[in-house]
Amino acid sequence: MNRRVITYVLLCTSLIVIVFAQISFRRPSMWRWMQPEPAAIATDPVSTSTAQVPVTDPKTRRAPFPHLKTLEGVADEERFLIPAADALPEMQASAKAQLDAQARYHLLTLAKDAIPHSLESDGRTDIRYQALIQKSGEYRGEVVRIQGDLISLGEPMEVHGKLPGIEIAYLGLMTDDQPNHQYLVLFTDLPPGIPKDQSQWSRLYLRNVQFSGYFYKVTKYTNTIGKSWMLPVLVGKSPILPVVVGETTDWFNLFTIFLVMAIPVGLIVLIVPRYFRKSDARYDSLMQRFKTRRDEQVTKALEEMPLRDDPDLRLDRDQG
Repeated sequence: MNRRVITYVLLCTSLIVIVFAQISFRRPSMWRWMQPEPAAIATDPVSTSTAQVPVTDPKTRRAPFPHLKTLEGVADEERFLIPAADALPEMQASAKAQLDAQARYHLLTLAKDAIPHSLESDGRTDIRYQALIQKSGEYRGEVVRIQGDLISLGEPMEVHGKLPGIEIAYLGLMTDDQPNHQYLVLFTDLPPGIPKDQSQWSRLYLRNVQFSGYFYKVTKYTNTIGKSWMLPVLVGKSPILPVVVGETTDWFNLFTIFLVMAIPVGLIVLIVPRYFRKSDARYDSLMQRFKTRRDEQVTKALEEMPLRDDPDLRLDRDQG
């Protein structure tokens, strides 16, 4: 393998590494291990005592019950339908949007009026993600609690219905303990700790966020290439962010990242020049042997050449 091939291989490898780093390092989940684990989510004594056991007994339930008749108008596999102000009531699309919006506003009102931590204490953790998608009608109105990552927040949504104390609502995208399980969370109160600059909300990524809310419906989203996916929607009061203890730098993780980046570079710096030096020594040895052999052949050819009476020729041979 000559130098040119080795150079091409190193350049191609470096390009592949750079492209892979650009794609991988932009994902926030890539740096999960680097971030220090936040402290436990602070809750009141009641919600702490019932955090691991879902409360379903009506006598001990703290969150208000939804009106199931109102939730019958929910339109699954549709986005948030908003009735047009100038739409005719007899139009089917308008009636469908009206019923879907009424159900959504009903759950927002219940979440707003719920006493603090009541949704967290009553939130069920035994409902599977796929069960919400496949059996949405069976679990509609149930209080579900998830804990995972808050990926992003959308711009505040204007509430078109006349709800006391609610003019806007917030919509976020969350995952649970499995990154491929994504939920839409609709809530009434913005938690403290969220950046004030709304331009940062689309790139927001917070770990170990807890959210409890009423299961509203399953929405269907389709991208430009025709691929569609389902997202369960939970309606609650507010996400609970983890308590960050201190802002100290985790030097161990930083040192680990430095080693991960420095070791390959060090190996390349140490191994490649050594390989080149070996190839250079081998090349110099071959060239020296070739030169010696050539000189021997030239000398032998001159010795075998018949002498003539030309004095210049004899002189050249003697000098050779």
